[in-house]
Amino acid sequence: MGTIVNVPEYTRANGAKKLSVNDSCRKEVLKRYIMGESCPEIAKSFGISTSTAWRIVKESDAVRPHSEAMALRMAVYPNIADHRGVSGVFHSRKGNCWIPTGSRYEYIRMAQLEDDDTVKVFYRCKDRIPYLHNNKIHYYIPDIEIFKFSGLTYIEEVKPYYLSTDKIVMIKLNAAMIYYRDIGKKIVLVTENEIGIDFIKNFDWSGIAALSHEDRKALGISREKVRQRLSKRKKYQELSEEDRIVACNICKNRYHKKKAAMTKDEMVARLAGWIVQGS
Repeated sequence: MGTIVNVPEYTRANGAKKLSVNDSCRKEVLKRYIMGESCPEIAKSFGISTSTAWRIVKESDAVRPHSEAMALRMAVYPNIADHRGVSGVFHSRKGNCWIPTGSRYEYIRMAQLEDDDTVKVFYRCKDRIPYLHNNKIHYYIPDIEIFKFSGLTYIEEVKPYYLSTDKIVMIKLNAAMIYYRDIGKKIVLVTENEIGIDFIKNFDWSGIAALSHEDRKALGISREKVRQRLSKRKKYQELSEEDRIVACNICKNRYHKKKAAMTKDEMVARLAGWIVQGS
């Protein structure tokens, strides 16, 4: 991973500020993303910006779900397990690994599997299953892959019962059933009924580390900044061409006024911050 390669297809278009990318190069970026590399790693290898790599992936509808991204992040940054919570990470002694969870039910189900003597080991499923929705190809990754001492291997999708009849969930499960049927496996839908209502009610959450108050506060601030940025971008896209020019001029005037009011030391400190961020 991270091998430097020469990509002659990346060349500046005449008079353009952005890099033009041909189909073969897009396929290579997408291939490496699907194999597990992150956009920053791909961008560094190809000598392009992270946003360019992300744009290629996003246009190809190959974006990873949160659970898969979390698993890859933990493999690269093991200390991320220090920030574990109910809907975060489960530590399996059988597999000696941290497994990302997306809900309380998933966490409780993994705790059941951990105590099941017939289960040899279990992991977060890594199979990317394509399915068609609204005439577009999407990808779905089930929750847990289970290996038993008997040699049986199967997949579990953990969902609340009220979502078992959801249209999208049914489309995903049908695609998964066909996918696993062709390779000799099976997928099982597990709800609170299979887990056991009493087991869920009496589950002992004591001793489980969660995000600290400071971490939750920082996470909330970060999400609010993202929400505001997306809201501003949406409003800008809805403007006419004339209004966009006016908005740009207002931003430029505001920037120049702020810059004129800054002292020399403030300018040096700000420039130093830009250099640190860009490094």
